Amino acid sequence: NLGYLYTRDADGCGIKNDVYKSLDYYKKACDKGDKDSCNTVDIEIFIKKDFCSRGDILSPDACFELGTIYKNGHGGNKKDTKAASQYFNRACKLGNKDACKAYNQSNSK
Repeated sequence: NLGYLYTRDADGCGIKNDVYKSLDYYKKACDKGDKDSCNTVDIEIFIKKDFCSRGDILSPDACFELGTIYKNGHGGNKKDTKAASQYFNRACKLGNKDACKAYNQSNSK
């Protein structure tokens, strides 16, 4: 499964870890009826939302990744610029500089 390869740095395959491509490939497999892939997409999004909202394990990277997922519509999620901006803002407040840039860009339009 290409989705799996993109979640791991696939040694010897020349495939770099890319959470967004991973979600997109898992979603394609889900659309073709692979229930495990459907579960993986749901779990990945759930974990990122959890890591972005829980006080004991706040993750600026999870918030930034969620912002990017919603900005671009990865993993079967509809594009949602408002949600993306909110996740970028949260990640920025938690110290992710890329999220600050993305937040400023999303609010300058």
